[in-house]
Amino acid sequence: MKKKRETLPARQMIAIAVTEADAERLTRLLQAQCTRSIMPRTFPALQKKLDEAEWLDSRLIPPDVVTMNSTVRLRSLESGEEVIRTLAFPYGADPAQGRVSILTSFGTAMLGRQVGDFMECEVSDGTMRFQIEGVLYQPEAANDDDW
Repeated sequence: MKKKRETLPARQMIAIAVTEADAERLTRLLQAQCTRSIMPRTFPALQKKLDEAEWLDSRLIPPDVVTMNSTVRLRSLESGEEVIRTLAFPYGADPAQGRVSILTSFGTAMLGRQVGDFMECEVSDGTMRFQIEGVLYQPEAANDDDW
């Protein structure tokens, strides 16, 4: 497990931040996937993101960071279209309701991003690029432990 950070570093010093609780749950999810014969193709990207991320106590996560179960407003850089998506664990994903699984390239790209950041994700017909315009709901900022 990574060393716990006691104070929040300056924003420009954090490339990607995840809560310790999210990182631990996602690590267990990835370990469980290793026991299956077919792993999601996003497995390496998510593992790399967790390895490189700064793991922070949930009280230290800024409210504009995308954490698990956050609802985010994004703008497509190609079309200018605004979309709202919620980052979900696989069991809570529902694309029809805008709940995107962390095990998709879109979900992996969202994790740990801050308002103003750009993200890219691979889709069946190429690459999509978005800018994070707002975090409409973040469990940590809402002190919501029930998700």
